[in-house]
Amino acid sequence: MTTCGIIAEFNPFHNGHAYLIEQARRLTNADTIIVFMSGNFLQRGEPSIVNKWTRTKWALENGVDLVIEIPTEFVISSANDFAKAGIMMANLMQIDYLAFGSEHPQLDFVELGRYLKESRDLPVRSNESYATQLFRNIEDQTGQKINDANDILGINYAHWWDELYSQFKLVPIQRIGNDFHSTEVKGSVASATAIRKSVLENQLNSHDIKQVVPSDVFRTLNNSQTSFEQYWPLIRYRVLVSSESDLASLFNIDEGIEFRIKKVIKSSHGLTDFIEQLKSKRYTYTKLQRICTSILLNFTKSEHDNMKLKPRLLGSSVLGRKYLKETGLSEKLAVRLSNDDYRSNYLVTQRADDVYQLKNSDSVPNKPIFI
Repeated sequence: MTTCGIIAEFNPFHNGHAYLIEQARRLTNADTIIVFMSGNFLQRGEPSIVNKWTRTKWALENGVDLVIEIPTEFVISSANDFAKAGIMMANLMQIDYLAFGSEHPQLDFVELGRYLKESRDLPVRSNESYATQLFRNIEDQTGQKINDANDILGINYAHWWDELYSQFKLVPIQRIGNDFHSTEVKGSVASATAIRKSVLENQLNSHDIKQVVPSDVFRTLNNSQTSFEQYWPLIRYRVLVSSESDLASLFNIDEGIEFRIKKVIKSSHGLTDFIEQLKSKRYTYTKLQRICTSILLNFTKSEHDNMKLKPRLLGSSVLGRKYLKETGLSEKLAVRLSNDDYRSNYLVTQRADDVYQLKNSDSVPNKPIFI
C-alpha cells in the first residue's frame, strides 16, 4: 500500500484542508492518508477550538485513513520541535510521501533546510525573536526571503527529513485561499485564523462560515467551541501562587521574563491584555501564548528535556486498519493506554487533556474512533 502523510492541526478543518488531502492522494497515488495531528493544545500555544476527538472525526469523514496524535510536549514548542516530531512519526509509520501546504511550493525546501541548520550556529541578536533571526540568516546566505507560515514549517520539515535520514519523498502543494494570517472570510476557502475569529465572535452566519467548511464541521462549530481566554483565571492563579524560581523552571520561560510576568500579572485585565503587556520584538505573541500554556500545564524544562515519542492512535478508517495490520505498525502506537503510558509516555498529554476539559464539557471517548 502506498502511504502519504500530512502533519496538521485542523483547527478547525476547512475546505483548504480537504483540498490538501485530495491533492495529496492524487499527486502521490496514495492508498492510505495518515495525518499526524496535534492534540488539545496547539503549536501556536493555544487550546484547540474543539477537542482532538472531534477534529479526528472531521478528518476521518473527509478522506483521512489514520489520525495519530503528536505528543503535547512536542506541540507546545517551537516550529523546530513540532516539525521534528512530525518527521519522526512519519519515519515510524514508514510512509512513502509527506505532503504539506506551501505558499511557494517551487522553493527548494531541502536546500533551505540545510541552510537552516547552518543558521543555528550564527550569532544571536538580543532585539529579535530567535525565529526571525534564523530566517534573516537564511535570507543573507541565499537571497531568499521567507515570511509565510507554511513555507517556514516546510523548511523545518525538510531540515529534519535530512537530519533523520528519511526515506520518504517531500511533496509541497500550493496553498489556496486567503493568507494564513488573514482574518477575512470570503469565497469557498478561508484561513483557519479567520474561521476561528468569526466563530469565537459568534458571527457564524454573517461571515458565511458554511461556505468554507464541510457541513459536519459547521454543525459542530455552531454548538461547541473553546477559547484561550476561558483559561485566564487558571493561568492568573498559577502565576500568583508561583515564585519567580517556580516560573523559571517551566519550559519556554527564560532570559528572566519570569520577573516581568510576576510584575504584569496583577495589572492585567485578561489573557489578551497580559500577553500584550509582555509582548516585544524578542517575545512574539505566539511565543507568549506558549509560555502561558507552559504555566497552565505546569510543563517544566526537565519534562521537555526528557520527551518520549510514543504516538497515540486517535482514529482509523477501514483502510487505515488494513494498513496497520499488514505492516504490524500498531505495536508502535499507543492504541489503548496502559498504566505505564499514563506514568511516562503520556503523562504531559494526559495532563493537557485533563486541563482542557476543565473548560470544555464535551464528552470524550477513551479509545480510538473507528469508521
